[in-house]
Amino acid sequence: MTSAVNLDGAVANLVQAGRALLDKAMESAPDIDAEALLLEASNRRISEVISEKAKELGVDLIVIGRHGQRGLATLILGSVAEQLAKIADASVLLVRKH
Repeated sequence: MTSAVNLDGAVANLVQAGRALLDKAMESAPDIDAEALLLEASNRRISEVISEKAKELGVDLIVIGRHGQRGLATLILGSVAEQLAKIADASVLLVRKH
């Protein structure tokens, strides 16, 4: 039971950190008319979850950050941003951090 409680606490911490990150991003661009959504992708690819949500909302453009790191897993599976660009019905803008 301890591991289930620890897992629940870890998930709650991740959700809280995600919300704080989204709040900070929205505060940094007060003149932009946008809505931030925190999506959970339990046992699913995040690219699929984002694509489905965008389709549900009728989104025209998905803007996603791309960190540009490469590794064996990224080489084999591809990044979330690259997967999203392949499967989304909406246009996808990949933004690289400078």
